[in-house]
Amino acid sequence: MGKYKVCIEMTCVLMLTKVMINTTTLNILLIISLKFLHVKPFISLLIFCFFVLNFAHAQNSCNTAIRMDGVDDYIEFPSPYSVDQPLTIEMWILSQSTSMGNCNASNSENLDWILAFDDNGMGIVDCSGNLRFVFKPLCPFGNGVCSGLPPKPIDDTAWHHVAFSMSPSTGLKIYFDGKSFLTLGYSSYNFDGMVRLGRYFGSGLGNSFRGKMD
Repeated sequence: MGKYKVCIEMTCVLMLTKVMINTTTLNILLIISLKFLHVKPFISLLIFCFFVLNFAHAQNSCNTAIRMDGVDDYIEFPSPYSVDQPLTIEMWILSQSTSMGNCNASNSENLDWILAFDDNGMGIVDCSGNLRFVFKPLCPFGNGVCSGLPPKPIDDTAWHHVAFSMSPSTGLKIYFDGKSFLTLGYSSYNFDGMVRLGRYFGSGLGNSFRGKMD
């Protein structure tokens, strides 16, 4: 048992030299370990190493967001939606759009796609720094749903959480930073095709998203 104990001790030392752990966190780990010290020193050491490993994994999971260049970067995948399988897509976004000006019936160059469905032209966009919901006929191109929604600024250099939910029982819902942004009753929307993050299915109807997604 002695050689295994030495091995684990060396592993802990190596981990502590590679992982930045603040004093408060380290003290908490030591207190938890010491509670078991009078029972089983070996178990105490294992517990300490276990918490260090988990903390190290959490620390090293940072900076994993996807960066989109606003030119040709996007993610595409089949929609998981079906009548008996509700759909929810959620993400964190950090807009770095440089588009300025109004989004209107004669100007689509300030519309950057965040989420798009190929079967119905529906999606969520960054419209001159504001979160907007669109569907055919593409709003803000002739449909009042978009213009009637209060603007949700996303060009403030902060991360924002966006969730898109669809089910026959609750209809279509969009949440922005944990609060309801839009609710529509269930209809015969087609979500069976492909889904894109960061770009629309087609050309001439806006731009790709520029920023980060997680």
